[in-house]
Amino acid sequence: LKPLRVSAKDINIFLRQYEQLVDKNVIKSYGSLGELQEKAAAGYEPYWMCYTTESEYRKAEEEKNALSIKGLVVFHLDATSKLRPRVCILHASVTASGGTINELLAKLVQFIWSNVRCEEIRVGLVHLQTEEEKVAPYDLLKLAYQEQKFKWKTLNNDEQGNRILILGVNRTEGCTFLNPRGLDLNADSITFKQAVVYTLVYGKETVAELSPKPLSCEMTMSQCAFLDSLTRLKLAGKIASLSTIKFNTPVESDFLPLCLSNCFSIMDTKSGYALPATKGICSSEKKPINDLLSEQGFKLPDNLLTKPSDTYCIGIQSLDLKFSNYDIADYNGYFYLQISGNIILSDQPDITLLLLSSDDEGIGFFLVIPKNENIGSTNYWEAISSGLAKLESAGPGPYSEVWIPGFSLENKQHNLSSHIVSASFGDKKILEGCELSKCSVYCPKPHEYHLAEHDKSKALIISKGFYFGLLHEKMQDELKIPLMITYVPEDKWTKSPHQKLLDQLFVSII
Repeated sequence: LKPLRVSAKDINIFLRQYEQLVDKNVIKSYGSLGELQEKAAAGYEPYWMCYTTESEYRKAEEEKNALSIKGLVVFHLDATSKLRPRVCILHASVTASGGTINELLAKLVQFIWSNVRCEEIRVGLVHLQTEEEKVAPYDLLKLAYQEQKFKWKTLNNDEQGNRILILGVNRTEGCTFLNPRGLDLNADSITFKQAVVYTLVYGKETVAELSPKPLSCEMTMSQCAFLDSLTRLKLAGKIASLSTIKFNTPVESDFLPLCLSNCFSIMDTKSGYALPATKGICSSEKKPINDLLSEQGFKLPDNLLTKPSDTYCIGIQSLDLKFSNYDIADYNGYFYLQISGNIILSDQPDITLLLLSSDDEGIGFFLVIPKNENIGSTNYWEAISSGLAKLESAGPGPYSEVWIPGFSLENKQHNLSSHIVSASFGDKKILEGCELSKCSVYCPKPHEYHLAEHDKSKALIISKGFYFGLLHEKMQDELKIPLMITYVPEDKWTKSPHQKLLDQLFVSII
């Protein structure tokens, strides 16, 4: 099984030619070959493979000739299987001179168990009209899959009303995943975690003079963790009203105070307002706070929150998500996620804003691509707010794909004395806090079984620093704020090994 090496623009021509060489009932059993490219793109990391001999493949590569193949395989990771990674075989066939389908399936199943991180393999076989005028799966294919231990799972109907038999096989102890791409087995596609810790301490309320933040600053901002921790203080009777909290950062220098101020009056009127993906506690001791931080992979820095206090409060937001479908590419020195599907675009004077779907119906991703890098973060927040409000009336843009670089951000300590005051609580008590946050789009090394020469003419490829954010349907409707937003500078993008080597050579030359 080798990479197919057919370009994306030529794949349908190739499939029409290949169809003439294969048992017609096999073709019909998987559905139309004309829809195969679209089906493959509807999952994660599609594989396009040809079945051939090592000598034939090497000869074709050396002589730059067309390859005479014995069979074709297409599969992807199922985007609908969230908790249990699953491969869906979309097509597997041999030509009339290519040997038996049983031989191909044996090699395919072994390849998947060894090279793809999954716990199950499934295939759907369309029922066909038999000579006895019955409707049933094609026996040749059904028996070949059963020989590989595939068993009956369920029966479905597709949009055309065709009856489809679903067969599946589970990974067993003898089927070892070799992890040839070096995947981080603990990583999720998109991870965002933020912890906000507050204490009530004795002190003097101060107002800091802060200058506006530049666009290039590294920021990870989620209102959920802030609001959750402050709400817990209110519920514990430590704050009479959220609206009494003041900021020691001028509103015009940072969007966080502006967002929080807009939310306080709404949340003050609601009892126990439920914020998405959050949890926390209010405690008279520091240990429960540290325990909860440790659960999320955080550690409270030794130099923060050191003053004696009898009130500690923590709010945590934790999200693990995926895009609705994607592939992975090594492009221009970085690893990119290639996102396809329904891409909504809102073009503003200072920004381009795009909305993408996730595997959670209530949460969407948005990207903000700056057009002018010299206007500061405050004006960008105004532009982002305006763009998000206009997304409801925006429609699909001219792009069929968006390419997003993988990245990893971590804010190990952020003293909130530069953000929040200090609500006065009597007895000269004020509020102090810190923020710990992580945000990453995990983008591993891509596999080699892609269609060649990917068509980039309808792709928006991010090539400079951008904002990455999440929208939650309820929060956007009621509080008018995003779930989170972070600025992603280029130096935090995931570099390909080739680019890392060039960087090392550059450093050594200097």
